[in-house]
Amino acid sequence: MNQFQVNATGNLARVRNITYTWPTSQGSANQVLRNDGAGVLTWAAAAGGANQTGGGWYDRGTTVNLSNTAASVAVGNTWPSAKLHIFGSGTTSGYALRVSDSLGTDRLVVQDNGNIGIGTTAPQAAVHITSGSLVQTVGTNPRVVGTVSDAALAGKWSAVFMSGTYAYYAGATNDAIIIVDVSNVTNPVLVGGVQDSFVMSGPQALYVSGKYAYA
Repeated sequence: MNQFQVNATGNLARVRNITYTWPTSQGSANQVLRNDGAGVLTWAAAAGGANQTGGGWYDRGTTVNLSNTAASVAVGNTWPSAKLHIFGSGTTSGYALRVSDSLGTDRLVVQDNGNIGIGTTAPQAAVHITSGSLVQTVGTNPRVVGTVSDAALAGKWSAVFMSGTYAYYAGATNDAIIIVDVSNVTNPVLVGGVQDSFVMSGPQALYVSGKYAYA
């Protein structure tokens, strides 16, 4: 059996009895031949080189991106439902996402159970922050979006504490704590309150932890 066959124009037509169609011109420097699976060969960038394309990806040396900007990426599964969709390996404390700085110090983790750790790799709640805080920037044009009032608990409020969808207010002049549901900020609702001039005489501070409020 002939190992290769050259046609009448001098082109290599068959190798080991397999037919190939070759490019009609020379490729660029560092390019390689790519087979489409049917024997049609075309020039393409070599793996690891600039502008490498294959499997939907471009490797540009220092950056990697999808060749199709409308495509999505799945990690741990084959059917992404977002631009980046990470499927965890379970529902416990395994890491679905882990971010470290250049020194290897962990900065952010997302566990398979949904807990987020910032500054900790063992979050004990839905969001667990250590050695840091949350900062909310005040807009340049603040406006009132909702109000709530109660005549029985009217007075001067000395402290406020937010926990989840509830706002806790401490009254310095009425010795009271009120709780407001602010899940709908345009329509806050008073859900509870307590007055006690003996144990809460003009409270100046307020703190909420779990299901307890301290004034």
